[in-house]
Amino acid sequence: MKRKLFWTAGTVVITAVIVVLVIILVKYVAGPEIVRSKAAGEIGKMWGGPVRVEGVTFNYTEPILVENIVLSDEQGREWVALRGITVELEGLLRGKTGIRGVEVDELVGDVYVDGRQVNAPLKPGGEEKKEKAKPARIDHVRIKDGELRLHTEKGDEAFYDDLSLMAERTADRYEINFEQKRTEMGDYALVKGTAGLGGDSPDVDLRWEGERALTPVEAELLLGLFEVDWVETVEGGAKWGFDLRGKIAELEKGLIEGRGEIKDLRLVGREDVLIDGGSFIIEGNNDRFEIRDGKANFCCGSLDYNGYVRPGGEHFAEHGGVVKLTNLDLKQLGANVPNVREFSQGSGNFRCEYSMQGGAMETLSGDGALMLEDADLGSMPIISAIFKTLGLGSFDPLASADVATQFTAEGPVLTFQKGQVGSSLAAVNMQEGGTINMQTKHMDFYVVGTVLGEVEDFFGKLPIAELFVEAKGKLTRLRVEGKWTDPPMELISKQPLEDVGEATLGFFKGVLDTGGDLGKGVLDVLGF
Repeated sequence: MKRKLFWTAGTVVITAVIVVLVIILVKYVAGPEIVRSKAAGEIGKMWGGPVRVEGVTFNYTEPILVENIVLSDEQGREWVALRGITVELEGLLRGKTGIRGVEVDELVGDVYVDGRQVNAPLKPGGEEKKEKAKPARIDHVRIKDGELRLHTEKGDEAFYDDLSLMAERTADRYEINFEQKRTEMGDYALVKGTAGLGGDSPDVDLRWEGERALTPVEAELLLGLFEVDWVETVEGGAKWGFDLRGKIAELEKGLIEGRGEIKDLRLVGREDVLIDGGSFIIEGNNDRFEIRDGKANFCCGSLDYNGYVRPGGEHFAEHGGVVKLTNLDLKQLGANVPNVREFSQGSGNFRCEYSMQGGAMETLSGDGALMLEDADLGSMPIISAIFKTLGLGSFDPLASADVATQFTAEGPVLTFQKGQVGSSLAAVNMQEGGTINMQTKHMDFYVVGTVLGEVEDFFGKLPIAELFVEAKGKLTRLRVEGKWTDPPMELISKQPLEDVGEATLGFFKGVLDTGGDLGKGVLDVLGF
């Protein structure tokens, strides 16, 4: 969701606009009815739905009271409702009106989450004026008895009540205290510190802390924010305390300190529980958040993660780390996670260390390894085509096979240092240096393979010195080149078999000795 919780900024902006416009208009009009209609009209320039301002109490010696302001959408749903705004003026009789204070009584905000997005009827801003208007110098702002309510199409709701805000001006900065009082469930939030409101972006020195159990409504917002459509819901709890210093618009250049903890994280996929018992620690470290000790049960296996996130851009300016998945149920993984081929059986292990700028694949850098055990690879057309080319078209060597790969990543290109497939009937060894481009879908690599039944006696009887000589007649070398979306048999061509190394011969002999099992020792070699 590209709006990034736009309702938060929208509510604040709307409230500020109401206050400032009413005060400015007082300078030019002589009656509350005109003030009321003018205020409603000005608010309507920013709000795309009906606006109602029920009344204004106004004279030259008392604070102005604007009563019952309601902003709705075309469906009749109220988004913002204020019982009253009291504005205390100074200098009105001298002709130079200033704002001493603003008090908001019983502010209620309703936010509607439609399809995991918040589409408040805000109008886009008009053209910028040549001269920027100076911000109003308000001595203090107080909001009491605030309440925020979130609603989803499913009927789920979340409530944040007992909200209060106090902002007191001292010189060119404001002392800020925003608080949600602790609820019976233990939830609370606090933002305390100072903010300088001059310039293009607020300059803050704030302490932000809180504790909260994630609600279904908040889960919908998070999944929409990160555009995760394959997770049905998220559950969990969080406790945090961070210090933020710098400009809000340039937080990646500021200073972040503090610590947060996520616990009891649970993600439900399309058919099964994907993640259960998840937990991790977040620590602020200058311009980024470091994620430590990330652990969870994932697809009947385990997930471990340590990494970092640097704020900025649409989602993240930079992120990276080490992720390790162990003993995953491949059938469950394929049934719940998109862009993962479906398997009927098998377990999987994956390890990757990476860094990346935002979502730009061109900036990806890292290395990794993959190990599949007893997997049904029939859903991987290129492997099926390789085995068919080796002469196993009438058999099913993929019913139970092992796969081991080791690679580096530079941008979208994966370069393989190791690639092996072993089954009870055949085996394939990828030669080092093969590549796959994840963006263009182009593959280019060489493999050496054989039908195990044809070399069983050959490997068992000949000494190693003679194996180097005789191997050329028993092994087949293939090149795989082209896009993986093309017909797989068209990508494969037979190539002359060059010198066969000792490691290649050792691989085939090992597969024969284990009956198609690549061996648990491969996990150690790959860094698992």
